[in-house]
Amino acid sequence: MMGFLEESQLLSEQEETGTPKCGGACKRNAKCSRYCMKPYGNGQNGILFIGSQPGKKEDSTGKQLIGDCGIYFKGILRKAGIDPEEILKTNAVRCHHSSEIEKAEVEACRIFLNQVIEEHKPSVIVPMGSSAIYSIIGQEWSGNMGGFQQWVDFVIPSRKYNAWICPVYHPEWILEKGDEVLHLLFQQQLERVVECQGTRPDITWNPADEVEVLYDPKEVMRRIRKYRQLGGTIAFDYETTGLKPDTDKMEIVSNSICWNGEETIAYMMDDPGVISATKRILEDPTIGKIASNLKFEERWTRKKLGVTVENWAWDTMLAAHTLDNRRGICSVKVQAYIRYGIEDYNSHIHSFLEAKEANDLNEIRKLSIDDLLLYNGLDSLLEYRVAVDQMRECGLPWVSEKAKKTKRKRRERGT
Repeated sequence: MMGFLEESQLLSEQEETGTPKCGGACKRNAKCSRYCMKPYGNGQNGILFIGSQPGKKEDSTGKQLIGDCGIYFKGILRKAGIDPEEILKTNAVRCHHSSEIEKAEVEACRIFLNQVIEEHKPSVIVPMGSSAIYSIIGQEWSGNMGGFQQWVDFVIPSRKYNAWICPVYHPEWILEKGDEVLHLLFQQQLERVVECQGTRPDITWNPADEVEVLYDPKEVMRRIRKYRQLGGTIAFDYETTGLKPDTDKMEIVSNSICWNGEETIAYMMDDPGVISATKRILEDPTIGKIASNLKFEERWTRKKLGVTVENWAWDTMLAAHTLDNRRGICSVKVQAYIRYGIEDYNSHIHSFLEAKEANDLNEIRKLSIDDLLLYNGLDSLLEYRVAVDQMRECGLPWVSEKAKKTKRKRRERGT
């Protein structure tokens, strides 16, 4: 239900005159000529473009892509190798208004966007500009959306839609800027869309299936011994009672380890034997270490475990910033979404992990152990996978290659 209307009623086409079938809750229909403008095109090539709203000329005629922006857009589509007559084009907001688009208005119109996607099942979805990006990505990503610059150029494998999401600039913004460089960048973005055309992302991988939650301290110690004996590289991640470890009240509650990308375990840090085994693997110089924002794990290790992490191999946060220095994209959560389509997997427990001040206690102890450890394990697993991809993009040896070298050195030393 949406208000007093069934969804099936909302999705039926509006009348030519009178109130739109959506009820006009956003009030944008008050001054427009055409309610809920229909999509443009037949979607024959499997590409759906999402704009912001109908232009003034489009609103007066009831036809899309006829104003200056539409003419420019058609021209640059052709340059990029896309036939404008074979695309499907809709808008984040389907009624024209001269005022700036608000998020609530985009949310009110999402039902129509999702109907178009369900009906045509595009393989590539191209949101153009902030409103369009929010209309589609905002349904999958509950974290901070930032501005459109945070998302353009990425090719996101959407699990929700089984399609590639390729955010790009809005053509009207390009025209307003009048910058030839932006024009060329926009064309390159559209050329990447062509590369995705006719394909769909592999959305079969479920990282949660690879996380082992271990409750038996003896099994935790056995696994850690095994990882040290076989050698290689681990990604590890702490969950703690706060942000900073300086006061006595702060504790490391749980830890997770992804070993060589082959096994991922998560366990509580409340057993002396488990704590000792964790210390030994972290201070072992033959085992490579990966983290996201490694200064956090390093600081907590020194303060609470009394050892120093040896042989740091990679920091996914630093690498993300090096590869692309835009704001808001460096966390492992964002990297997991833009690379693998993994939606924000901590939204249901985020409030338990946050504290008002850096030295305040959070409410992590109120979480169920199962939820905590699964979340913790996902962090390590995704950190490892992101690190491997980042190394490949940097032209560096994979972590697995480092693991082989480390194992060979161990055999040579007889350890």
